[in-house]
Amino acid sequence: MPSWSRALWFPAFIAGAGVIVAGCPQVPGTGEGLMPLAAVAITGATGSRVELAWGEVPTIPRYEVVRVEGSRIQVLGSGPGRTWTDRDGVVPGTTFIYVIRALDGANAERWRSTSPGLRPATESLPLPSGLMVSGSSASSGVLDLSRKGTLSWQAVPDAVVYRVAIADAAGTVLLEDLVAGTTWPATDSVAAPDHWPVYRPRGARANLPAGAGLVLTLTALAPAHGESLAVARALKTSEATRDLRLVD
Repeated sequence: MPSWSRALWFPAFIAGAGVIVAGCPQVPGTGEGLMPLAAVAITGATGSRVELAWGEVPTIPRYEVVRVEGSRIQVLGSGPGRTWTDRDGVVPGTTFIYVIRALDGANAERWRSTSPGLRPATESLPLPSGLMVSGSSASSGVLDLSRKGTLSWQAVPDAVVYRVAIADAAGTVLLEDLVAGTTWPATDSVAAPDHWPVYRPRGARANLPAGAGLVLTLTALAPAHGESLAVARALKTSEATRDLRLVD
């Protein structure tokens, strides 16, 4: 058995409707400070993925990402980073468990954090439509948005929250917001649950460059398995992208 398997050995078995992994609680070692693992499964038009993020353990040079699928244990990779996006073989409807291992310079495990079971949705949401700027007619061309203008769109069936993201031509996201209704900006943003490592509001419209070519992405989000948004660990999504120009 490989050395990592001996250090990580934990039999997986099915119990009731869920997957139980014996020996996989958060196991402290000599390291400190590994935060609870944030993880969410996301299914959209391009397939399913799992987003992971975790806290830092001081003096730890690298972290190992392990995926458990039934009785199959697979090391996905390792490195100094504290985020991971798993797209390889993430099959909708299959339950996955992820283990993050903090390894010291001697390759010994000092801390471990384990996710609950994540089951990606088997379908995505219908595409958002009717995106327009207040006071104008719907158009398939560039959207001209003033500093005080409002975006609106048609409600997507089952969607409970929408992500508005504005990026520059290079793809760098300059502004990101979550709203519960079908207009933006909204009076209050929606706070993403702590266990989602993605969809964090940031940036301000006042800081966007006027006249520059921008890209607007509107993403509809819904819990995959009927949970409330606050506890959902799997999401079904869809998104629409439009060119945007900010005008003063």
